[in-house]
Amino acid sequence: QAIRAEYEQKWKSADGKSYIRGFMQNGSAFTGWGGMENLIPLVVGLARANTPATDGSLAQLVESYKQNCDSAHPEGQSICSITEGRTQTAEAFWRYGRPDDALAVLRGFQSDPRKTYPEVSFTFVENCVAGLLGLAPDAGMHALRTRNRLPRELSWAAADHIPLGGHTVAVRHERGLPGVMRTIVDHKAYTAPGPTSGPNGPPTMPALPVTSVFSSIIYDYIWP
Repeated sequence: QAIRAEYEQKWKSADGKSYIRGFMQNGSAFTGWGGMENLIPLVVGLARANTPATDGSLAQLVESYKQNCDSAHPEGQSICSITEGRTQTAEAFWRYGRPDDALAVLRGFQSDPRKTYPEVSFTFVENCVAGLLGLAPDAGMHALRTRNRLPRELSWAAADHIPLGGHTVAVRHERGLPGVMRTIVDHKAYTAPGPTSGPNGPPTMPALPVTSVFSSIIYDYIWP
């Protein structure tokens, strides 16, 4: 919280519509979009959601990706010039409720020149499971949270055989009637109350404590 407060107070641009990259030796701000120095605060969640500065930085990230992240992956200040920039961009979009932008990044993984490199394949799986399906496990507590983050052009997304402690989880998010989202959680043993509101995007499902045997839990909820 202290680091976030420091970032909010001292790292905003003069107009408050984005975050700066750093400071020069004379103390003046180094402004404009750079690369990883702008991306990392978004990936780790330093910037508060739904503020002009955060929205402006996300817009800069979208523009940078569209301009630079093609099959050539040009060198320079672009986030696409290094593997970490290409693999972590989607994480920022998931975190701040921009699933359509995140999906565009995921599709870029297919043509990544280093797609056989472990970080690329591992983070692709991470972006699908933790990002798209919003899974946040707590194996020690035998608990799981999930958030529906379906992009507009996807009607469903699912993952199966997900290990959770000594258990296995299958999760599917899908669109039902207009304005209705459905989440289906299959597990051998747990019960849970209904969904709670999430700060960025669709509802966050509560922790699901392992208590008893059942076949599946289905959530239907209204979401614009």
